[in-house]
Amino acid sequence: MSAVAVFHADHAEHLREALQAHDAGLPVFLGNPKWAATELAEAARQIPRGTIVKGGALEARGLGGAA
Repeated sequence: MSAVAVFHADHAEHLREALQAHDAGLPVFLGNPKWAATELAEAARQIPRGTIVKGGALEARGLGGAA
């Protein structure tokens, strides 16, 4: 199983991706694409490696695998 991080700027797409992941039983991280660079870097540090990132160029670098 993987997890999904959603960073879409379009509200409808953000909601669609989040609900789709939730309905699939996947853990979901909701991010804000308008976060500053330092906030995005911290999110990347905390989101587990292997997490599928939707709507952003973030690379998940957190320790451990995606649940």
